Amino acid sequence: MMTVLGFAVWLALWCCLSLGTTTAQDPEVPANLTAVSSQTTTTSISVSWDVVGVAEEFLIYATCQHADCVNKTTSLHWNDCLEDTTATIADLTPGAFYSLAVAAQSGGQLSADSTTVMEQTDPVPPTNVTFDLANVTSLVVMWEQAEGVHDGYNLSCSSCEGERGMPLFLPDTEDRYQYDGLIRGQMYNFSIITVSGPKYSHPTEILQFIDPAPVKGISVLTTGSRNVSLEWQPPEGVYSHFIVKVTSDSGEDMVKSTSLNVTLVDLTPGTLYNFTVFTVSGDKESEGTEYGPVRTLEEPPGPVSNLTLVAPSSTMLQVSWQPPSEPNGVITSYTLRVRNSAVAEWNRTVTLVPADPTTTVSYTMMMAC
Repeated sequence: MMTVLGFAVWLALWCCLSLGTTTAQDPEVPANLTAVSSQTTTTSISVSWDVVGVAEEFLIYATCQHADCVNKTTSLHWNDCLEDTTATIADLTPGAFYSLAVAAQSGGQLSADSTTVMEQTDPVPPTNVTFDLANVTSLVVMWEQAEGVHDGYNLSCSSCEGERGMPLFLPDTEDRYQYDGLIRGQMYNFSIITVSGPKYSHPTEILQFIDPAPVKGISVLTTGSRNVSLEWQPPEGVYSHFIVKVTSDSGEDMVKSTSLNVTLVDLTPGTLYNFTVFTVSGDKESEGTEYGPVRTLEEPPGPVSNLTLVAPSSTMLQVSWQPPSEPNGVITSYTLRVRNSAVAEWNRTVTLVPADPTTTVSYTMMMAC
């Protein structure tokens, strides 16, 4: 039989062993897992939860609900247990739905998963949106497929009229759409948005002008020696102004007009001019409409220059000169008058028709004493 002393020793030893031994317990399941929708981006989702009991770290799972996600499951270890129970899991697929859960870990033990929540990343807009003019009143909007998960695209034209101004939904298999019956010279504002479930991407907006129409029916109002006035019929569609190109043998010049007529000044008398009128709308110019040639009226020519007299002999006088710097027309002849003294009457008149009216002209006269 155990003595009283022996029983006391056994009881003391059992108590010490009991106090010195701790049984490991599974950590508690985190509670109230919530997706912080205001912090969701195209590639990340933020979640928050309540800590139950003691945990060393948390393991967050994001499982994609689509077959074409970059990663089916993405996980994140989060060990800031005391200060913050909000974590962001990144590198996700844009526009995809994710099932999210969190588990606590402590002492090498992992709790069961929390109740799952669903959250969708934001879709991204399509890229490389461009235009192509199918004809003078038709425009094709083109784009490259958006990254990630999407159902299609909303395409709209805010400056279009009638049915063309209504938003269109295009399935994700489409990458272009043609607008017909547009107004020449009009500026159009196109917007395209990626649609993924209930979410929409930020819009991609682009402005585009349709090429303006050329003018018709150019005519001359008046012609002077140094000016010409033109008018024309208004082109179809929209325009802001016109550019008139003035061309002659001496070069070309550009003149702007905001009305359906223009007066071109500082021209040269007796000169042939050709005119080309362009319609302008925004940064677009129409094809040019040509008119001409038109010759300005002539004026009396200016004086000749470098008049030179040389007497090769006592009975011969050679006269030479250069054409006037301002001929004010086409020089057809020169008239040379001769008299014996400054007070005498002109006693000889000679008319010369030069072979080239732009080169130096000379004439030799036989003189009698």
